[in-house]
Amino acid sequence: MIRSLFSSISSFKSPTFRSGLNILVAEKDESNDQKKTRNSAGKTSLVEIIHFVLGASLDEKSIFRYPELANARFGIDFDIRGKPVKAVRSVENHGQIVIQDGDTSQWPIEPSLDRTSGERIMPLKDWTSVLGWGMFNLPTLSTADGKGRPSFRNLFPYFARRARDAGFHDPTLWGKGVQQADAKRVALSFLLGLDWTIAQRLKQISDQLEHIEVLSRAAKSEGVLSRVMGNDAEVLRELAIAEARAKKLEEEVRDFRVIPEYEVLRKEGDQINRRQGDIEGEEMSDSANLAELEEALKSEAIQTPNLDSLDRLYREAQVVLPQIVTQRFQEVRAFHESVVRNRKMYLEGEIIAIRGRIEQRKLERSRFANRYREIMRVLQAGGALEQYHRLQEELNRVQSIVEHLRKRHQTYEDIERQKTEFTIQKKQLGLRLAQDFHEQEESIKLAMATFEEFSSALYHHAGSLLIQRKDIGPDFTAKIPGGRGGGIGNMAIFCFDLMLTKLLHEQNIGPGFLVHDSHLFDPVDSRQVSSAFELGAKTAAALGIQYIVLLNTNDIPSVDDRPSGLDIEQYINPIRLKDTLETGGLFGFRFGE
Repeated sequence: MIRSLFSSISSFKSPTFRSGLNILVAEKDESNDQKKTRNSAGKTSLVEIIHFVLGASLDEKSIFRYPELANARFGIDFDIRGKPVKAVRSVENHGQIVIQDGDTSQWPIEPSLDRTSGERIMPLKDWTSVLGWGMFNLPTLSTADGKGRPSFRNLFPYFARRARDAGFHDPTLWGKGVQQADAKRVALSFLLGLDWTIAQRLKQISDQLEHIEVLSRAAKSEGVLSRVMGNDAEVLRELAIAEARAKKLEEEVRDFRVIPEYEVLRKEGDQINRRQGDIEGEEMSDSANLAELEEALKSEAIQTPNLDSLDRLYREAQVVLPQIVTQRFQEVRAFHESVVRNRKMYLEGEIIAIRGRIEQRKLERSRFANRYREIMRVLQAGGALEQYHRLQEELNRVQSIVEHLRKRHQTYEDIERQKTEFTIQKKQLGLRLAQDFHEQEESIKLAMATFEEFSSALYHHAGSLLIQRKDIGPDFTAKIPGGRGGGIGNMAIFCFDLMLTKLLHEQNIGPGFLVHDSHLFDPVDSRQVSSAFELGAKTAAALGIQYIVLLNTNDIPSVDDRPSGLDIEQYINPIRLKDTLETGGLFGFRFGE
């Protein structure tokens, strides 16, 4: 139970509360231009103060970020496990809590003494651990151990919803975005007596499967040799090819023999090749010349003139040539015979020279061929050091590809193995969930019946709370027929919160109080508001708990809208907040325009 809220701000209107229904009223002047002020009356700020002192984080949107509150301290006087405690948290030093009063000897974590101030202090994380232990019997765990487990800050907002968290949109969620669906399943499983570890483990498996899918997509999109690989079969094929290539290169490297004179021999072999080409050209030229010379030599023999025949011709014609002509003819024949003889000698000499060159080239070709074979045998037996290095580099490159492909193949195998393992675990958790639903059937039916009972007190058509088994874990849906939002939707939230408060209190756990901001009642019909107050008052009185309502004066049901004649005024807090005055709000001054 909350007895009071207080602050170091002198103008702060410290409200006090009692057991049962408490209505803190804010008087609003709709004609006042200051009604749009961020902090006018301060009803919502009161909920923020409760959360602040009970360990909420101080984010950028918090009202405590305003400079007017920079040096302020806020405190709460309430019960932890039935024992009164006063706790204070300052805005400036918001990472710790000061325990002003209270017996802490039984706490799992005790505050330490600040030697400078003489105050009992404790870090914020220890404070929330104590609150979790005190209100919900949660064990005190380290941050690592507590990941995904029910925590005080994930359970408490069901009992003090905040509009800034979008807490008035869905009965089963106290916040949109702030509270994820998976965290909701863990929290509600715990609050409704189900095995919350199933929801926790299903969330972990879901996260792991999502991570595996990311790895799988990355593996499929990653390129090998600048080519996209599609699946494990293709990777395995590439691996087989690469391994075969690597094996062949390993053998070549192992058998490779480095020849120091490799480059010298290679150049000599190239020179021999070029010289053999030249020899073939010279051979063709000499063969053609030889054929021409031999043909010319034959022609010279045929064209030699027969001067004896010419002399006989003249005699038969009885022509007697003069002696001088005969002498001249003999001179001409002698000259011609000399020319023919010299040409034959020249041709024969050229033919002998050409044939000599041909024979010489035969010997040279034979010598070159033998030398070239020797060079090739040496070169084929090994190679240059540079060539060996290139071969080694290629082997290293292929081995790198093999290693990469092996890792990718192993990744595929790991992914498939993990998928199979997680799928099996998910099936097993499904069986555990079914067994848990069977074992907790009475608790589930009690929650459903309580929600229906509360909703039927407000409407002719009772609402329904569905608690179902799904692949993602337990699923919770609460609604009242007649509308998805507005007044009926908000009353579904009222019934759900009151149901949780009742069931937990009957198990001797829970905060022992329920706080509802005016946002819950803004769209609700006045008669339903009156019925809700009556139901809240009766339930709180019967259980011995506290129900705190923050309300605007214009939302107070008129006497005509109170079917049972509920005397609402008896529950109204003596402190009235007024936005008509500068000093009328909760803090006693305005800020945060």
